[in-house]
Amino acid sequence: MSYSKSVPDPPTNIQVDFKEVMVDWMFAMSMNTGLTNSNASITRILSQFVVTTPQFDTHLPSTAEALASLVGSTLLTAAESATFKHYWGYAGGSILSTGVYEYFNATLASQEYQSGPQQPWQKMFYLVLLLVFLTNVFCLGYFIRQRGLVTDFTATQNLFALAVNSPPSRRLGGSCGAGPEGEQLNVDFHIQCAEDSSHFYLKEGDGEGETAIDEFEGQDGYYL
Repeated sequence: MSYSKSVPDPPTNIQVDFKEVMVDWMFAMSMNTGLTNSNASITRILSQFVVTTPQFDTHLPSTAEALASLVGSTLLTAAESATFKHYWGYAGGSILSTGVYEYFNATLASQEYQSGPQQPWQKMFYLVLLLVFLTNVFCLGYFIRQRGLVTDFTATQNLFALAVNSPPSRRLGGSCGAGPEGEQLNVDFHIQCAEDSSHFYLKEGDGEGETAIDEFEGQDGYYL
């Protein structure tokens, strides 16, 4: 909450001690140096922000913005252990020997959510919740019935093992040296399984009446 909300019209006064803080800041930033002595780089940079026309440059910050960025950390340091009020309400000097608790006004904004409907028409979303629940029950029953791990054949190591242990492809013939080109990129492959040996391999789709792979004698399926 802004302090002006609690004290709408605070009295205006000048803190004389603040001048000492700004003088030390000016010396630390070399703001009073000339062109031949000390390091005047910051002063030269600030001089670039001086406007030459009665309007601000849209590509450069103003002089006030540049000074605010330079003095911002000093103002934060000076605000440490300061009072929340616009006056010093303690006796015994400007520094307290022990810390004290101070109270200040603050505004908290909160947002709450509820699981139930607020309007009568929102009850229709119960149907969506019912469908989600039934889907979860179906998935649970499926995983209970189909126990075991599922092999991801798109994984790099599994795909490499399938390619190495698969019969050669006729439609990709001659592509071993430079890779597939042209129509060879359109060859489709399917994962097949030899039931007698539980061997998985890749089989290319039939094209132009050709047989994709050779059938080994003495096997019910294609096996390599």
